Amino acid sequence: MLGGDIRSLSLLFSICSYRFRKAGGESRRGGPAKLTPGTGAAICQCTRQEDIIVRASGIHPSAGAGAPPAGGPEERRHFAIARARAATDTLLQLGVRVQVIGSLAKGCFGPGSDVDLLVLDCPRALKYTIEGLVEDCLQGLAFDLVYFDEIPPHKVDRFLEGAVDARHLR
Repeated sequence: MLGGDIRSLSLLFSICSYRFRKAGGESRRGGPAKLTPGTGAAICQCTRQEDIIVRASGIHPSAGAGAPPAGGPEERRHFAIARARAATDTLLQLGVRVQVIGSLAKGCFGPGSDVDLLVLDCPRALKYTIEGLVEDCLQGLAFDLVYFDEIPPHKVDRFLEGAVDARHLR
């Protein structure tokens, strides 16, 4: 399947489990999810797109990171910045260009804020399949993905003027 690479299998599990939850027990492509005996991992019948994601990234996006901190707003903001950077770096490896928008980009990220990401450029084969990766990278933080090509023309400027590269967040 994927040559036994445990990191690839871990990432594949993340993608498939996200789709399993979103589709109410079925993979996004309609195939049933199944439990692989002896592994304890739910692995869905995957498409070529998912294989591309696994092979391109090679690492699990949440490796080495923890859950959102229980501390104050400043700790949560720093955690959100670090996880947003991890998400944008992971997606960039796949050819997906993303910028941060919303409260995190404006510097007013609070206890009830989510992480808003603007997907500027995404290979057609990966569109709508990256949500699971972002979910894993953000480790429990709520998020919204906005696809640039779906923004109404009269709102494009508003989104672009507030967009920030995650590496420039402080």
